Amino acid sequence: MIKRITIMMLLIFAMGSAAQAADIMKYRAYRYAEQKKLSSGRWGEWSDWEDINLTITFNFDHQVIRINNKINSMFLIDDCDETYTDDDGDEVLKIYAHDEEDLKCEIRVISRESGTMQLYVDYNNVRWCYNIRQIE
Repeated sequence: MIKRITIMMLLIFAMGSAAQAADIMKYRAYRYAEQKKLSSGRWGEWSDWEDINLTITFNFDHQVIRINNKINSMFLIDDCDETYTDDDGDEVLKIYAHDEEDLKCEIRVISRESGTMQLYVDYNNVRWCYNIRQIE
């Protein structure tokens, strides 16, 4: 398992917030959409954006990401890639994790060139997207 400091530094870099070096970072999710895989194996259309108000917490001491939604999703961090810049100029951090049911997923944190931030949770059959902002 990766050392928590490595994950913390990668996340801080991806979020553009080099000043924060706490063991817990909190974000407010304010919009949500999802995309499901069709029976053909292709991804369907994204749902319409839904206004939400929930907290997403990165706990580096325990290497856990919590999305405080209706089911209080918890993801244990297994590994992560180095931050990279995609073709659109956005900073991307890819985290490999598993949930409480031991289902593997990828969590992508994207800091867009426009200034918005998004968190994606990608399973084999569904993707969730949250528009997020850091809580001071």
